[in-house]
Amino acid sequence: MNRAIDWFARNGVAANLLMLILLLGGGAAAFTTVQEVFPEFSLDSVQIQVTYPGGSPEEVEQSIVRRIEDRIEGVEGIDRILGTATENNGVVTAELKRGTDLSRARTDIKSEVDRITAFPEEAEQPIVTEVTNRQQALQIALYGDASERTLKELAQRVKDDLTQNPQISFVRVGGVRDYEISVEVSRESLRKHGMTLAQVSRIVREGSLDLPGGSVETEEEEIVIRTEGQNYTKNDFEDIVALTRDDGTRVRLGEIAEIQDGFAENSDLITRFNGKPAAILNVFRTGQEQVLDIEETVKTYLDEDLQASLPAG
Repeated sequence: MNRAIDWFARNGVAANLLMLILLLGGGAAAFTTVQEVFPEFSLDSVQIQVTYPGGSPEEVEQSIVRRIEDRIEGVEGIDRILGTATENNGVVTAELKRGTDLSRARTDIKSEVDRITAFPEEAEQPIVTEVTNRQQALQIALYGDASERTLKELAQRVKDDLTQNPQISFVRVGGVRDYEISVEVSRESLRKHGMTLAQVSRIVREGSLDLPGGSVETEEEEIVIRTEGQNYTKNDFEDIVALTRDDGTRVRLGEIAEIQDGFAENSDLITRFNGKPAAILNVFRTGQEQVLDIEETVKTYLDEDLQASLPAG
């Protein structure tokens, strides 16, 4: 230590240069270091998700989950495989051994899944992703004396606007119920047209196979279509051809059923902020995005862009 001090004492220029380098390095680190509450980290697992519209949990398990599990069990680096089957959806998570190259494992797993040819025809293309931990950066509450539909549509617009900004890549809307369309068919109408509720249900399913995040449920004299996004309306379902007669005339669903466009009635979800109805947006940080940049971007959008276009209330 004494020798180093003596050397720097005799070589003042070198000492000043070293100090300058340290200052510049510290300044650069201060501006480039990612600032976050908790660091994003890889969970060392790969997830395979397959949507199977109309599939029961038992059907999803047999025709989706087990086939994926059997196919990928021999992939090098997998520690254990977890499968979950729910209505319309199957998810298989492959947890990897410590030290396994995650990118390579994902590629190998996707290659094996792509070779599966025995999925049901109605099943959608498998989605293979690396599981990452998204961190919530901030939360936005949209509230006021407005209808639930107005709040949900406004929340969706805000989400679309925010995710168009390069500083923000993921926003989730919450606090509002899923859209729901109910198709009520009376026994008299079924007898008049020579149809059964099962036939009507099949027609509805076929007319909404590409329903994102949705489900079709059949109850006594009623069919319920529930979806996260309002990609379908009452008019869309009224226009579905339910029956074609021998003379070529078509009977549309709206002629044999009463169709209502609204929100899920069996949900007890109620969200309020400052005592008024509200919709919530959760803004997340992913990748190299920084919390302070996200906060500034959102604040600017709310103050300069959104405020002037808010509906009354």
